[in-house]
Amino acid sequence: MPSGRQTVNKADLHGIVLLVSAQGALPTEIEIEIEVEEIQAGGVARSLALFRSRVPLDQSVQLRTLAFPAVPHTANKMVVVSFSVIADNGCEVRLLWHDPRASAEAPIDYYPEGKAILNGQEVDADLFFISF
Repeated sequence: MPSGRQTVNKADLHGIVLLVSAQGALPTEIEIEIEVEEIQAGGVARSLALFRSRVPLDQSVQLRTLAFPAVPHTANKMVVVSFSVIADNGCEVRLLWHDPRASAEAPIDYYPEGKAILNGQEVDADLFFISF
């Protein structure tokens, strides 16, 4: 389950834009579960919200916007957003990320304040997502 840690801007979190890769018969539709957690003292996460969203896919790589009700009290706070594909209709789905080591010159960390986690393990990468 991919997740990313990011500070929410001035408004409460109410949506995510993801860069999705899909391999298989298109068009199709998947269901994604989104969990938002607050980072408390000592780095402990507390669940704030859990949403499910049906996501239509018609291209092998595309941006998808997932809007949901605003998560109260998330403005200006560090949150963890986790994504799980619940139903994939036989299509292989991936969320794309940038590996800073892939840069030909010096490594570039686009989100130095954030962290990417894959299946519970921190990875040296930045998950491509935009919060709003």
